[in-house]
Amino acid sequence: MPAAFAAFPELSRRSVVGSLAGVSAGAVIVRSGVLAQSTPSTASPAASPAVDDIGAIQQILDAAMDDYKLRSIIATVRRGDEELLLTALGESMTGVPATTDMYFRNGAVAIALIATVMLILVDHGTIGLDEPIGTWLPDLPDSDKVTFRMLANMTSGYRDYVQNPDFGMAQQKNPFHSFTREELLQYAFAQPRIFAPGENWEYSNAGYQIMGWAIERATGETFEGLMQRLVLDPLGLKQTFAYQTAIIPKPALHAFSSERRQ
Repeated sequence: MPAAFAAFPELSRRSVVGSLAGVSAGAVIVRSGVLAQSTPSTASPAASPAVDDIGAIQQILDAAMDDYKLRSIIATVRRGDEELLLTALGESMTGVPATTDMYFRNGAVAIALIATVMLILVDHGTIGLDEPIGTWLPDLPDSDKVTFRMLANMTSGYRDYVQNPDFGMAQQKNPFHSFTREELLQYAFAQPRIFAPGENWEYSNAGYQIMGWAIERATGETFEGLMQRLVLDPLGLKQTFAYQTAIIPKPALHAFSSERRQ
């Protein structure tokens, strides 16, 4: 589980399942809710929802902290246009309370953001959903068979570089190294294929790396610029940003999850 949560509006009239880890768009950074400061375990409802509703939601958050061994949660809950709850629980660092104005990496929420950019470009006729990516990346293995749809729904057969033990060792050796797209794809393609394009499914961050690369080739724009123009600005997500670097704006939430502990 991520160390913090944020509620997002519906991102698109269509959705595609995918993944992101260091795609060409870089990290996506979000800040939860409005700019009002909130101390841990305190709610700031915009209206006057039933006390029972807030209490039930608070119980769910408290249980999540215990069940998933979370260091912190930032949560906003809405019913229509009514904000029921905006709260921060736990600590950013030891002795430093988490607050609702803190920024954090949004993890897999970026799946929908990236896929939405792709689908908008399909609607605009810039690319075709079932068009082979070889149009833009002719030198990539199997690019004459792999389509944008396959990259989005993870049926391309491109292996996930995260599954390559050498990638894990490189991360441990230098945790602050910023991997380039080329480096990540080298780890991906160093592994043998386990199925041909379109014949099975496997979670693959590499597929979204490749999708971002192909889209940049097709449009001549950076992916973070496309995301800002096509998705973040129209949705009014003024506290969500796409960065190529490891930057997180201040104040940053420094909490971490326990999911990869032994």
